[in-house]
Amino acid sequence: MQKQNKIVFTIVITLIITWLLPHWISPETATNLSQIPSITLPFGSYHNSNLLHIVLTAAQISLTISFYALVISTFLCLLILIVDFYVKFAFVNHILKVANYFPRLFILVFFSALLKLHETSQLSIPASFYLIIILGLSGTFFLLAQTYTEISKGKKTLYVHFACSLPISKYKIFLRHILRNSITFPISVAKQMRDNIMFIAVLPFTGVVHLQPEDLGGLIHKYFLQPDAFNEGWWILVFPCLFLVWLILVFDLLASHLQQRIFCVDVNVVA
Repeated sequence: MQKQNKIVFTIVITLIITWLLPHWISPETATNLSQIPSITLPFGSYHNSNLLHIVLTAAQISLTISFYALVISTFLCLLILIVDFYVKFAFVNHILKVANYFPRLFILVFFSALLKLHETSQLSIPASFYLIIILGLSGTFFLLAQTYTEISKGKKTLYVHFACSLPISKYKIFLRHILRNSITFPISVAKQMRDNIMFIAVLPFTGVVHLQPEDLGGLIHKYFLQPDAFNEGWWILVFPCLFLVWLILVFDLLASHLQQRIFCVDVNVVA
């Protein structure tokens, strides 16, 4: 099996296991004591709970929030790019400056604290919905900052000017001749998913976000604050942290895979 196929296979298997396995394993164990990892309990247990079930359920929440935020970011970014293709907007340059000068994590921490996402009892809707909106809107600007330069160069190419002179919809021209030839857009989307998971994990440690039930970052933070977790066993924190790192690595590998694949296609076309 080729290296690229192995990467795709690893990504697919990881997502399938994360979504389906929690429905097949028991959330509770047969004892009240924490148990070390074994064949029946691959991640061990903690307080009469199967740690594998807890970790996968928390990973589901992290992936769900990250994916919905990515959908919002991608849709709004494409909408701005399409509208900008019809009518040149001067404010896009100002958005790019803000996105380049202000770290995205700073913006997420600021709005999470402003909306008081750590006080879940005072929120009218679950904190996860607020987090999806914040991640989606902030991701739009940063996705736009990563792709706008290349899209602008694509609009100035000769074949795009020729296509615009023909009776063809500008929407089709944008999709077929500009977005389709964009190298950075699919790579940036994959990296955005990676960043969303990482930021969701970081925000609980800053104290500005509290999700119920816990995502992976919130789960790790919860166990970290419990003194008895350190006395029960090493697996209590090791496996949640390893699974979080694995999810981030998986989408980072996907971005690298897309970059190599697109680069190989461009080389073959030039050759």
